[in-house]
Amino acid sequence: RLRGNKSAQVALQKSMRYHYEKLAAQDSLRHLKEKEIQQVEINKKQTQAYALYIGLAMLLIILIIGVRSFKQKQRDNRMINQQKQEVERQKSEIEEQHVKLAESHQEISDSISYAKRIQDAILPSSLTLKNSLNDGFVLYMPKDVVSGDFYWLNEGESMTYFAVADC
Repeated sequence: RLRGNKSAQVALQKSMRYHYEKLAAQDSLRHLKEKEIQQVEINKKQTQAYALYIGLAMLLIILIIGVRSFKQKQRDNRMINQQKQEVERQKSEIEEQHVKLAESHQEISDSISYAKRIQDAILPSSLTLKNSLNDGFVLYMPKDVVSGDFYWLNEGESMTYFAVADC
């Protein structure tokens, strides 16, 4: 019986060892699968983290570019406003000069008109010339409104005086 008992014990030990090795192998496989699943999860989380970092970096770059563009646009707008103010100042200056020039022109025109009236009052009339210079004539063609040349006629009792002068 001892032998039978021993062989039963050996058989039982072998059977237990087989079951133990079988369970150990299953446990090892399950442990490897769990490790693989964990590694896949870790890789997935790392990929998501990298994607998040890349996304944040791109967002930061876009934000920096946007801020720089905004500041550049502000600088450009300030420069445009300064140029606009300068143009308006120059326009105002030109308008003032135009008004002064128009006033000066009016004064000069008035002076010339006045001089023309004085000259017409001093020069003898066409009728007086015809009566005094029977066959004579006067060619009087001023370059502008008023001439620097003038003539004078005076009839005395015995003589007629006629003068031509250049002022």
